[in-house]
Amino acid sequence: MGPALIGRPLDGIWHTGIVVFGKEYFFGGSGIEFCNPGGTQLGQPLQVEDLGETEINEALFQDYLRTQSQDRFRGDRYDLLRHNCNNFSHEAAQFLVGKGIPQHILDLPNEIMATPLGQMLAPMIQQMTPSGNSLPFNMGNGEGANGAVSNEAAAGGLSSLSNTQKEIQNASFPYKDFITFDQALKVDGLAKKLEEFNSNQKNEDTRLTDSELKVVLGIAKGLVRLSDENFSILTKIQKWEKSQVFPLLDILRSKCLKPSFDNSNQIKEVLNMFEKNLSSDSQVNSMLAARGISNILSNPKLQHVLTEFENLEKILCSATALFPTGHQNLEISLASLLYNVSVQQIQKPNLEASVLVASSIATEVLPSLTQDEAIYRTLLALGNITITGPAEVKELLQSMEIGNQVKEYMKKEEKIASCSKEILKMLGPASDGLDLD
Repeated sequence: MGPALIGRPLDGIWHTGIVVFGKEYFFGGSGIEFCNPGGTQLGQPLQVEDLGETEINEALFQDYLRTQSQDRFRGDRYDLLRHNCNNFSHEAAQFLVGKGIPQHILDLPNEIMATPLGQMLAPMIQQMTPSGNSLPFNMGNGEGANGAVSNEAAAGGLSSLSNTQKEIQNASFPYKDFITFDQALKVDGLAKKLEEFNSNQKNEDTRLTDSELKVVLGIAKGLVRLSDENFSILTKIQKWEKSQVFPLLDILRSKCLKPSFDNSNQIKEVLNMFEKNLSSDSQVNSMLAARGISNILSNPKLQHVLTEFENLEKILCSATALFPTGHQNLEISLASLLYNVSVQQIQKPNLEASVLVASSIATEVLPSLTQDEAIYRTLLALGNITITGPAEVKELLQSMEIGNQVKEYMKKEEKIASCSKEILKMLGPASDGLDLD
């Protein structure tokens, strides 16, 4: 991914640790930790740099670690991009042998964060931290041990083009049919709720008149045109309390299936309303908003409002922030939204959007899912992005070892297991990938 990130080849985003006195020490979100050499979740290092022998004995080194863990390298001060394992390795190496780790490793986070794509990937990268055991500071004594820095990284691998083409021919991917939420409006029930909520409005600015209420119900029934004046009447409901807005969202969800709107400004306002309601304040509103956006993506006359990455980014960030959720239908609706975005990317590929979808699925969505149908739809999205997205997407997923998560779904029902199998084929043979600290 180097050229896409910083305009030049990138060997790795380095995780480093100090190997001394028979243990590997490193800094992470839990503070200073240790494990057996090469024992972090990132596996064996690709490169080990011998820094020589230290004159510091183990007791003194433990004192140094104790002091550092209480101040500069406390767990709550860890910041993967600004104060990370490499800063710890550098300072520990200077303490042990009088010289630090290579400067290009220390400089790389700033180099990446100076690029737009690096800034976009920052939330995903922040989650990629190795783990070990927190230091008890009773490791015993020893002298004259060798000090070393272990640099863990690997070059991401890609299948050859011919192999990829064969996989496409043999697999069901890509899936190109949008998911739509086309349930008919229960107008009688909506009418009762609208009348009830409207009667509770204390403010004249939010209360609908009798004629306005008839306009809203006429829109719901498909009998009244969505002129700007009528659209303004309908959207007056968004000023109601959060718990009373769901009738409006359901009406708009239904209207997004057909060419119902008078102009593009209305469509943009509807999208903004949906995005605003992708919020933890109300799971029902969030569910209806996710379904409405899914319908926008499925409608060729409306989907242009989500072709700009800035708009899509807002939606994806708001949607993935809702995970985990204990609401079954919300989880499935959010997974459907991700799937429809993946179908959109087949039609109009965009590197930034594909990377954001892939990283969101890997770090925030899949680990949070509890419903089999949500897992299935999310896997479909992952497969679509993997097989049709830019090469950098596949490299990213390989580096994040997403295959380990996908393998867990091989034990699920047949459609999930089959989908998982095809994704693993697309990702290619297991490889070390690109270690992200």
